[in-house]
Formats: sequence, C-alpha cells, structure tokens
Amino acid sequence: MDDLSEAERELIALIRRQDLQHFTLTISADGEFWQVRTDDHESTLSMFGSGDSFARAWVGQTDQRQG
Repeated sequence: MDDLSEAERELIALIRRQDLQHFTLTISADGEFWQVRTDDHESTLSMFGSGDSFARAWVGQTDQRQG
C-alpha cells in the first residue's frame, strides 16, 4: 500500500471507521472525469467533488448541505 496517494489513504481510513452508520460513498468515473460523493445520513453531511482524477475529486469535495 506504499504506492497509494494521500486521497486513497484518506478513503481507506474513512471506510475503516467503526462508528459509521447510515453512510453512503459513491465513486464514479467516465473516462477521465471522476465524481466522488460521501453522505452521512445521521449528521446530514453531504460532500461532493469532481475532477480529472480520483485525487482531485476527493480533495475537491465541498459540503452540499443547504443553509
């Protein structure tokens, strides 16, 4: 796992968390365009990012909650 990017390490750490409940992670790639969405349905946190690589999509996530 030494060849993982920082974004990939963060993703693995997130999905290994034992306290996650009602959590959704969506990763999609269409050629060179990536989209990442993470939703914590308990806290209503909703993050979304996109970019030309997984790392850019992951790092570029912003909170999508209204208000």
